[in-house]
Amino acid sequence: MLFTYQLAKQLEGTRVTVNCLHPGVVRTGFGKEQGGLMSVMVRIGGPFFMSAQRAARAVIYLATSPDLSQVSGKFFSKGKEAKSSQQSYDAASAEKLWKVSAELTRLESKPSLTVS
Repeated sequence: MLFTYQLAKQLEGTRVTVNCLHPGVVRTGFGKEQGGLMSVMVRIGGPFFMSAQRAARAVIYLATSPDLSQVSGKFFSKGKEAKSSQQSYDAASAEKLWKVSAELTRLESKPSLTVS
């Protein structure tokens, strides 16, 4: 979320939008083979998790909905706009993360996009 908010800020003035999504707890089987407590939690909780198909609908909606074509720099949870953690709004941390990411990837700190 922190990175997405900073990326949206960097892309202001372009037609590129970025958002982040937490689909919810999804029944994918992830962790089932890990063993220990994680495996037990997945087996017991699995029936209460949402299906992968339902979670995918939220992702597809966010990526393709005309209603969201101008929405950028937002957090979605289970397909609806929501507030993210307090820490994710820390502008100083976002700028630091952006700078470190640019250095590690050897990219310019400001994206240079040509959008037609």
